[in-house]
Amino acid sequence: MFISIIFVIIFCFQSCKNNDTNEPHEILKDIAKSDDINIGNLNFQFELPRDWSRVDTVVQGLYICLLKNDDDIYKPRINITTESMHGKNHSNYVLGTKQYLTNNVTGIQLLEDGKINISGKNCIWYSYNKTQNGMKREMIYYSIANSEISYNITVGLKPGGIRKYKQTIEKIVKSFRLN
Repeated sequence: MFISIIFVIIFCFQSCKNNDTNEPHEILKDIAKSDDINIGNLNFQFELPRDWSRVDTVVQGLYICLLKNDDDIYKPRINITTESMHGKNHSNYVLGTKQYLTNNVTGIQLLEDGKINISGKNCIWYSYNKTQNGMKREMIYYSIANSEISYNITVGLKPGGIRKYKQTIEKIVKSFRLN
């Protein structure tokens, strides 16, 4: 579970930085030192369905909010991190994450993308399938822009999970509010 979270953090970080190393432990060290991560208002909330829970934790100095449901079949997980958009406009920031993903990670199949408004803030999203270490996952990445900061919301489920949880996920993501 945390491997997927760390993977997403690493790919977002590498997409915006010229990081020459591909070693996860080295990248995590760099991320922990970065002034671009864990910025902005880390006090945000979601309206969660009764069968979902929230866990706030720190991994290698990175603040991670994890929203989860204990469904043993689809294993739905949503993680939230924050990052500076490095002076890029929102569209270019998200394009950088997508380009890094497709250029540097094997087993990626892009599916759909779009834009929505969440709490008066711009949100750009895209969905994709990935196969990592033989495990297939359905993924949705959301980036909510607020004052040059991206609130990165990444959803991961086992195959078939999007079909079952799409409305619930959209409702959770659309309930995002900064306190």
